[in-house]
Amino acid sequence: MASQHGKVVGVTMVEPSACVGDSLFAGTVGTIGSVGVAAFARSQGIGLALAARATGILNEQNLDFAYLSWTSLAGWYVQVG
Repeated sequence: MASQHGKVVGVTMVEPSACVGDSLFAGTVGTIGSVGVAAFARSQGIGLALAARATGILNEQNLDFAYLSWTSLAGWYVQVG
């Protein structure tokens, strides 16, 4: 969750123990769900920070892969690395 001035402006979901794409990967997989940021708070790096933190959480769990759920913004997840 991301907040500004005491208000929630962004959220994402992290699931380190389950993945709809488990059969596609040779290793342990966690899921990062959709990243959502309020329209007025976009283009401030909030979504990227949420995605980076979610990736870090999965990395801390020693998972081999992260399954990124979806986005309607072409190329967005590429920015996370």
